[in-house]
Formats: sequence, structure tokens, C-alpha cells
Amino acid sequence: MNLAWKEIQKSKGRYGVIVLVLMATMYLVFFTMSLSLGLRHQAGSKLMSAPMETYILSQGSNGNIARSTMSSDYGEKILSALGDPEAFILGVRLSSVENLTRETEADVVDITYFSIPPGETAMNPTLVEGRFPESPNEVLASEHIVNDGIQLGDDLQDDRVNTKFKVVGLTKKETHSYNPIIYTLPEKYIDTSFWGQVTGYAEVQAVVTELSPEEINDEVRALNVDIHHKDTIIQNLPGLLAQTASFILLIIAMYIISATIIGMFFYIINMDKREEFGLLKAFGASDKMLTKMVIRQVLMVAVISVVLSVSLILLTSVLLPSIVPFYFVPEYILGGSIAFVLIALLGSLASLRTIRNVDPAEIMGGTH
Repeated sequence: MNLAWKEIQKSKGRYGVIVLVLMATMYLVFFTMSLSLGLRHQAGSKLMSAPMETYILSQGSNGNIARSTMSSDYGEKILSALGDPEAFILGVRLSSVENLTRETEADVVDITYFSIPPGETAMNPTLVEGRFPESPNEVLASEHIVNDGIQLGDDLQDDRVNTKFKVVGLTKKETHSYNPIIYTLPEKYIDTSFWGQVTGYAEVQAVVTELSPEEINDEVRALNVDIHHKDTIIQNLPGLLAQTASFILLIIAMYIISATIIGMFFYIINMDKREEFGLLKAFGASDKMLTKMVIRQVLMVAVISVVLSVSLILLTSVLLPSIVPFYFVPEYILGGSIAFVLIALLGSLASLRTIRNVDPAEIMGGTH
């Protein structure tokens, strides 16, 4: 270990450059990873955090909650057949609102309505400020909406359906389809669509339950519905699958680049040190000892690069404004760090061949 460290200290400039290059590459990997997780979180953090296991959608929706449509009466029929007292009807609708109280940067703010029945349900939002609605014209809003210039006590209007309401409470930062959530009582949710205003019945999207899909009884299945696990619903959120795949490919490419860089770097260094290896072999050093020395150098360079890049990403997570969808997950960073160290070791394997190919007699002969 001392020999490997002394070699690094002897060539600080050379090893410093590779540490900086690898640190920058790993920083980009961690930044991309956190950004990907942040965007995924914004796509459906409410559904991800909810303990509900199963979503019962209208037939033909293919696991996409945005495509599911059923009347509230049909939802009640499903609830009755399900027989789960903890289950409830969920309405989800994308829309936009205008702030009637104060001017905002944009004329309208994109939001997602969530209709959750009053009382204790597993999807009840966590109140951060204000109070729960006491009348149909009062709503809760996710704290994310503050970034769009909407505050507690503001009066909002949905111009699309000409309905108004007041924000009486702010909930913790949860989103759906990248939009802040506005929680309405079922009576008000009826007014968020033309169909509801005309018929007086809400157009809802799902019946949700903590039962697993396998536990759903035959009576419910006979009602021509689609039954999906929560993971399927999240996976089918619009754009999420393509976005996640793109980020994963980008991260894999960065890991490959890192392995290539560290492999080429140590190959060139080992080629430059052929004479040193030959002399060390002539004085009794074995291939195994020299190989261990190089592996230790790779480990030191990789670990130093990881420590510096993790420190930078931690600083970034503190300094970035809340509007940036940056989601720091220690478990993913730890996993990415371990993967990088292993990939660095694999990348250096090609350079180890130069040690075995060094002939001490040839080197000693060349020095006379």
C-alpha cells in the first residue's frame, strides 16, 4: 500500500489530472441520476408515496390512469362489490388555474386535481400550513404551487370550466404529471369538468385499495374493469418510461466512458514504467506484487474521485433552488459509487498485461 501511495505522490500532476477527469465524470453521473429521480418523483410522487396497492380502472385504460373514466355511481358500485371499508374513489384530472388574488409570472398555472373523500384515507395529504377544507369552494394545494406564485389564502379560477375556489391549506410537496396537486372535496370535483357540471355526477378515474390485485374478488372482476398494481400505474404515467430509459442509457454511457478513461490512463502509465517494472522484477519483485500495487493505485484514484464527486453533489443539492427537480437519494449514490469503483478496476485489467509481459533480462540488457 505504501509503495502504491508513494508512486501517486511522486507523480502528483499526472494522477491529479485523472482524478479531476474522473471526478467530473462521476459528478455528471450523480447529477444525472439525481435529476432523473427528481423528474420521476415529480411525475408521480403522490402515487409513489401512497400505500395503496391496487388501482381499479375502467376497461381498456391499459394501466394508464389518465385514460380511465367512469361515473362516480359506477365507482360506488365497484366499492360495494369490493367490500373493503378502506377503499375509496379517486378522481385525477389535469387542468390549469388563474390566480385572482395576485399577479403571477405565467397567466395560468398547470395543476392536477385530486378528489379524495373527507375523513381518514390512506391517501390523505399531510397538512403543512393552514387548515383542511370545510366547504366545497375550499381546497388544499401542494407546497410546490408556491413556486408558481400562488400562496395560502389566494382565490383561484379554472377558466376552462369557469369554477372558483380558495386555497385554505398547503400540503407537503407532492406532484402528479409534473404538476402541483390541488385537493378538492368530491362535491367540488364535479365542477372541474363540463360533464360533471351538466350531469351533476363526477367523472372519476379509479377505485383504490390496499388489497393486492390477487385479493380482488370475482364480483369486482365481473364489472368489466382493469385491475393493476401501483407499480404498473406509475410506470404508465405519460412520458415517464421513455424519460427513465433515456437517463439510464446516459448513465451507462458515462460509466463506460469512465472505465475507458481509467483503462487508457493506467495502460499508458504502465507502458511508461516498463523499465521500472523490469528493474523491480530483476531485484525479486513478483508479477503478483506489482499487480497488487497497480490495483491499489486504481482503488486510491477511484475512491478519491468518488469522495470528491459525492462532496460536490451534496453541495449542489444544498445550493440548487427548490424549483429544480433534484432528488438526492443516499442509497443510489452509494450504489453508484460502488459500481464506479468496480468498473474502474475492470477498466484497468488491460493495463495489467503490460506487467506480465515485461522481461527483466531484456530491460537490464537495454540499460547497458
